[in-house]
Amino acid sequence: MSATPVQNGTTSSSDHEVALEVRAAEALLATAIGLVAAIPAVIIYNHFARVTKGYLELVNRSSGAAARLLSRDLDRTHVSSSGNTRSRAAAE
Repeated sequence: MSATPVQNGTTSSSDHEVALEVRAAEALLATAIGLVAAIPAVIIYNHFARVTKGYLELVNRSSGAAARLLSRDLDRTHVSSSGNTRSRAAAE
């Protein structure tokens, strides 16, 4: 839409208002499109972050259990081997 010149070569104030309204409408439309894209993205991100956190906790618990089992086995092996050493020394 072009501005209509008035008698002294300037544009009327109503043309400026229309141009301002058009720019405001474009800005509101761009904001709405951005929100339509951003809101589902945040929801999906939060879902995957929650699922990933659950898997991380599961892996941490599993690795802790495996470490405890390994530690018990190593302690048993160490105790039985040191016990055998003492009994050998006592026998000699």
